[in-house]
This record gives sequence, C-alpha cells and structure tokens, in this order.
Amino acid sequence: MYKGNFDCIAEGLAKGWIALDGSTDPVEVLLIVDKKIKDKKIAKEFRIDLLEAGINQGYHAFSLIIPDECYDNGEHLFEIAVMKSKKQLTIFSLKESLSEHDRVDALERQYIELKSKDLNEEIQAFDLLQYRNLKKRTIKQANKSKPG
Repeated sequence: MYKGNFDCIAEGLAKGWIALDGSTDPVEVLLIVDKKIKDKKIAKEFRIDLLEAGINQGYHAFSLIIPDECYDNGEHLFEIAVMKSKKQLTIFSLKESLSEHDRVDALERQYIELKSKDLNEEIQAFDLLQYRNLKKRTIKQANKSKPG
C-alpha cells in the first residue's frame, strides 16, 4: 500500500511525497493533467519532516513540473499516480485553476533561485527577460479587465 500526500501546487511545481509500505526504495511518480502524463520522476528528494515522521530515511518527496498550458484560468484535474503491473494507479487527485499570474509568480521565484545560485549571466538575463515579458502581459490583461 502506498502512503503519502499531494501537498500543493506552488512555484510551478506539484509537490508532495509518496512511499510504499514495507520498502525503502524510492517510488516513480507520474503527474497526469487532464488524463495525460505530463511529467514523471523518482520521488527521492529529501525532506526533514519525512525523516522525523519515520518515513524511511526521508527521501520520498517529489516536485513535478506543471506544464505551461495549465496556466489558462481553466480548471484542470491534476493526478499523482504510480505504475503498478504496467497500469497507472492514481494515488492523489486535485482540481485546480491556474492563471497567468500564478505562472509569473513561479517564474519570479525561479529567477531569484537562479540568481542566488550564481549561474552564468546569459541564463539569468534570458530568464529575467522572459519574466518581464510575462509580467507586462499580465498587467495589460488586468488593465483591460478593470471596469470603466
């Protein structure tokens, strides 16, 4: 039996943790959006809260990338699943609407993280330009929707 949690959608990621009872092996997780697989990873990120809760050695967290097409203000079904006997087994699901504003916030956080990691200037400049363009579009859209 699997245990875990779909913690949240934040910073452009679906975050949570998952473990298989009786096993210390990390689990491969799938992010399924509207019935289509969009990302997959081995849930092996470390979290101190998992270690403190006795979830093996704490290496069962995941962060799966939310695809850009989800930031359209429409409701989407996000599922976290595992493969079992060559079949998808949905463990958690969540219906959520994400806006362009959510995407801008995620890009801003990613830019700050990149800058703090002191990566080369070309990558930082590209990400900053992408962030600024998205922010301009969001402000224009917000201004158009203001009454009168």
